[in-house]
Amino acid sequence: MEDERKLAESFDGARIELTDQCLLYMEELDRRATRRPVLTKIAGLDRLLHGLRQGELTTIAARPGVGKSAFCLQIAESASAQGKKVLFFALEMTMYELLDRLVIRKTSISPSKLHNGSASFDEQEAQEFSAILDGDLKKFTDLVRIETNVSNIDLFKGIIKQVEPDLVIVDQLSCIRPTQNFHHIRER
Repeated sequence: MEDERKLAESFDGARIELTDQCLLYMEELDRRATRRPVLTKIAGLDRLLHGLRQGELTTIAARPGVGKSAFCLQIAESASAQGKKVLFFALEMTMYELLDRLVIRKTSISPSKLHNGSASFDEQEAQEFSAILDGDLKKFTDLVRIETNVSNIDLFKGIIKQVEPDLVIVDQLSCIRPTQNFHHIRER
């Protein structure tokens, strides 16, 4: 054990002895070097955060109705464009509402036309919709799995383990509840 704590290299001729915590930290730095962060594609934010890294928790908080869900969707879209597998837990929106937002951002189709369905599209909108289905929307749905109605922490963890995503986005973390066993422990 003592030999493992000594650093083989010397710094300015001095040998240093490392604690277990220092060794673990050095191993973590080596792991980080092999993982590519997920960039948000928002230059200022990426400069500050250096992207989103595996194993880190990034919290987005703001008043209701200021665009947190839209921001999370933009991050998911950016990650999928980088070839990253994303697991998006949309706990207050349906999958269709999220996809509507993508279509609205990428086309000239109005929200009311989407609400009324494809029969209301004019020829140009139908072409735009067809193009986005074959392009951006297909790429997005190939790499972004949207889960709704997940409220149990065990189910949440099980889906993450099954999917093995590069990025997990939870839109409205407060909607996830602990398991039943947790409630029994707390009541004692």
